[in-house]
Amino acid sequence: TEECGFYFPGTVSMKGKSQLMSEWKNLLVHAMGCHVTYDIPPTGHPSYYLNKKTGKQKWLWTRADMHGLREKFADSGIFNQRRPSDPLRIGFVDRAGNRRILNMKKILDVTQQRYPEAAIDMVFMEKLTAKQQMEWWSRQDVVVAAHGAALTNMIFLRNNSAIVEIFPDHYCPIAYFGELCYVAGVRNYGYYGNCTTTKAQHEDRARLRSLNLEPSVDLIMNLLSNAVTGLHFNLTKT
Repeated sequence: TEECGFYFPGTVSMKGKSQLMSEWKNLLVHAMGCHVTYDIPPTGHPSYYLNKKTGKQKWLWTRADMHGLREKFADSGIFNQRRPSDPLRIGFVDRAGNRRILNMKKILDVTQQRYPEAAIDMVFMEKLTAKQQMEWWSRQDVVVAAHGAALTNMIFLRNNSAIVEIFPDHYCPIAYFGELCYVAGVRNYGYYGNCTTTKAQHEDRARLRSLNLEPSVDLIMNLLSNAVTGLHFNLTKT
């Protein structure tokens, strides 16, 4: 809506398709200070709603847009601000269903050894409410997770945070979150075990993308090191 600078296209149901989606929508609308409208945006609507020349609708088109959204969340108490005394925070996301990271415990153990002063946390998004998900993501400096829809939560990360995105073998939609990463100011480090894809594998991509993962711990640590090095704050715990 024009009142909050963001536009929800079509009918936005507060019931949603599930309890989680309903909760997410309610929190988002509340944080943005909006009321829902079903009308098209007026002429001269703020830059939060833009059209490409192709006619495709785009939201959160610029980093300024994302900054505006984050300010709304900060005002509502959802977005967590980093304090100078805060330790490095590294979050890991695993999945309760498919695409689980089978060697997660080993990765966590090595990460704790490499970063003994860091606050390391592993969660399942399926076990958190929408508000808990938002708060958890906004606390992290780096998040390691399998490629999937959970990574859209990067909008709650702070500017210059990072994600380490683990792709399944033979399924590597490399630029899938590229635009969102750019707008959110989030650095993306991709883990590609094997991106060679035959025609048969492409046709079988629905199954391939659902397989469990067992990434190289050494390669994950290399990506994590790059992600941590790129952070623009003092990592010394005070």
